[in-house]
Amino acid sequence: MILDAFATSKFGQAMFNLCDLQEVRMVNFQLETFWNTWVHILTGMKRKPCEEDKEILFYKQIKDHKGLAEDISHYNRLEEGSGGDRSYAFLDESVARFLRITKQAKSRAELSKGLSGTNGKVPALTGVEKNKNPKKDKKGKGEPKKKDTKGKAAGGKGDQKGKSDAKPVCKFFVKGLCNAGKNCTFSHKLSPTDNKKIICQLVQQGTCQFGDQCKYDDAASAELGVRDHRAR
Repeated sequence: MILDAFATSKFGQAMFNLCDLQEVRMVNFQLETFWNTWVHILTGMKRKPCEEDKEILFYKQIKDHKGLAEDISHYNRLEEGSGGDRSYAFLDESVARFLRITKQAKSRAELSKGLSGTNGKVPALTGVEKNKNPKKDKKGKGEPKKKDTKGKAAGGKGDQKGKSDAKPVCKFFVKGLCNAGKNCTFSHKLSPTDNKKIICQLVQQGTCQFGDQCKYDDAASAELGVRDHRAR
């Protein structure tokens, strides 16, 4: 009624005109705000602009928006006036699709945060939960190394030193020919496998009673005495 009272011509009843549409700007790439204002003014115009005018004005405002870069590149590759995607309808649909996809992504992100109940933040551990993790102490260090019977950490320098100090077995002692005794620089301590290197004296005499259970080698003769012959 107010518009009817103040109308001075047939265009006076229109809320907006082409000049208003030309004044619509996209500020700081706020595409949704621009598009809503554009549609609002366009809807309030009694005399609609032609498709070509809308295309020129609309393209000028949206051409530098990064979210529309792919569609704008496709639009620019087409020949001017060729129709199809080289039109206002294509540009308008590109903006509507971009805003629709953006809103859907935002809704999914908010829904995900709501379901987790943490708003995307990792909850802090309680005192009980902290104590359930014995692998780390307050300083963030791992578990202390287990100690052997000598008080040294397993796998530490003590073990490595002990292995490096081990002497090789005296090859003359194995054959019963070493005369150095305690002064020998090689080891006279034999492992079960080293015992098998010592040839059994009794088997050479045909008197070995142990058979396969004999701790010495029954394959050939040796210089050892009978007193060294023992079963496992």
